[in-house]
Amino acid sequence: MGRLGEFEIPAVRLTDAANAVERAHRAFGAQFERESLAGALRLRGRGGWFAALVTSLRIWGLASGRGTLRLTGTGLRVARAESTAEKSAARREALMAVPLLREIVRRSPDAIPGRTDLALMLAEITAADAGRIHSSLGQVRKVLTDAWQPPALELTVSSSPEPARRQASGDNGANERLAATIELSFSGGKVSLPETAPNLELAASLLRRRATELGLASGRPGRIEERGE
Repeated sequence: MGRLGEFEIPAVRLTDAANAVERAHRAFGAQFERESLAGALRLRGRGGWFAALVTSLRIWGLASGRGTLRLTGTGLRVARAESTAEKSAARREALMAVPLLREIVRRSPDAIPGRTDLALMLAEITAADAGRIHSSLGQVRKVLTDAWQPPALELTVSSSPEPARRQASGDNGANERLAATIELSFSGGKVSLPETAPNLELAASLLRRRATELGLASGRPGRIEERGE
């Protein structure tokens, strides 16, 4: 665990902490002994990484206690989440449980700040000296980038239940044509668009951007918009 001023920095990424919580919940439920968790994770109970993990569980707001650990409401939501939307909401809740990261998100809600902007934010938030900020900057970016969850995007191409009728040249009757639509579902709502070439290109562009964002979150090559570089 690191510290900047009065603010704690998790030593373990949210993804790793969430995985530990999910495995613990499957094995023991909502309460378990510290040594039991170490055994379930195949870690040494007195090892440094396990100690950092347990401390990080508390910083992320996923568990409380010391010898006996209890999953918090956030921890239970992380462990029980099934859908993409549930997992995203639970991770967002954990992110916002860390005061330092919550302040960064409040100042930069739309994009992960670049190194320069982030260093300035940390100076404003923590009042720590420049040397301490420089040594902690990498860890803050690491946990922030991992925990960052861009809005979920789903793409559905479907047929409208109401057929559009048109009169075909030379026909005695009307031909029916089902009007296809594109539905873009975000965490904040849904948009339905006619299936046209420009709208398909828009959907493809959004999906490519989403793939890039997920690549960055998982550690694979990718890029999300940054400011201040």
